[in-house]
Amino acid sequence: MDPKKIIGLIAGTTVCAGSLYYLFTSKEEEEKKETHNNKTLPNNNYQLSFCYPLLSFSKKNKLPRPIVLNGPSGCGKSTLTNQLMKRFPDLFAFSISHTTRSPRKGEVNGVDYHFISKEQFKQDIEDNKFVEYAEVHGNFYGTSIQSIKDVREKGQIPILDINLDGGQSVVKAKLNPILIFVNAPSWEILERRLTNRGTETKEQIKRRLETAKEEIEWVKNNPKFHHLHLINNLLEDAVDELQETVQSEIDLVTKN
Repeated sequence: MDPKKIIGLIAGTTVCAGSLYYLFTSKEEEEKKETHNNKTLPNNNYQLSFCYPLLSFSKKNKLPRPIVLNGPSGCGKSTLTNQLMKRFPDLFAFSISHTTRSPRKGEVNGVDYHFISKEQFKQDIEDNKFVEYAEVHGNFYGTSIQSIKDVREKGQIPILDINLDGGQSVVKAKLNPILIFVNAPSWEILERRLTNRGTETKEQIKRRLETAKEEIEWVKNNPKFHHLHLINNLLEDAVDELQETVQSEIDLVTKN
């Protein structure tokens, strides 16, 4: 039987390429094999792709890719994220952050936050265990690589609203993220959105706009870093485009 015809029939298995050959060759063909680089290969015209040490034919254990949204403050990342999660309840999830502050009444370790000591947090920083972290009012908060993996292993799609440094950390952690850069239609609209939020002082808005200039300039110089450059003009259209970009992960989770 031609191995090319049966590859599609053995989903769910992970076999060595050479083993696949042995399963479907006759005794006469067995005698024709030759050795190359210490690997036993068939001396025939079968066009098998040899990818040592293993070839996997199953998607059962494939984990969803994290979705990473970068973009300046005021571009609408949180709104887009919330709208996408409303469309697909239970498919997307935020990772559980780590913090050094004390638990508040009713908070549960491992559910609301991972509560750890400052000493442990600083050690984890040195060990490059966080994709991003910050110190706020004397306490540390951070998103760990492991917390992203935990979401994936539950069969959910991790979605992260983080800065550009955090996006690069997710890439370096080899989590194979889908990277999306969100921006407002114009600089004037971005500035107006920040001002209209009414949550920051003029000085804070100024700092956020300075950071936004740096982020936009970095993306201009690295246009291939993100899979999608999304202009958040009309919300519904932007959510549609976001969904289309991550549809492969939605399909993966819903089919499993």
